[in-house]
Amino acid sequence: MAATVLGDQIEARVEAIRDKVVEAVREAILQNEPERLADVAARAARRVRHRLADAADLRDEAIYRIKRQPVRAIALAFGAGTVLGVLLGRLAGPCQAPGGEAKLPGD
Repeated sequence: MAATVLGDQIEARVEAIRDKVVEAVREAILQNEPERLADVAARAARRVRHRLADAADLRDEAIYRIKRQPVRAIALAFGAGTVLGVLLGRLAGPCQAPGGEAKLPGD
């Protein structure tokens, strides 16, 4: 669960950085400014390195907490999985029989 959340956060940050870089590169190309283009590329590379370092720090922190309190980590994962399962089950609704009547599993 924590890995999924972490992965989503990293993906969102990478997408935001990518969008900013693409826009800055477009502007530099349109204005025919090679110096600015090189500057944008350097800043983008620096931001990516920093974000990857942040992601590694978050991963290390999660591993540390799991090792420090493994029972709590298991309980949280179990609870989150149970809640997610119940919510998805409710969103899916009851199973439908071929005749269109609601049918509970095992009937």
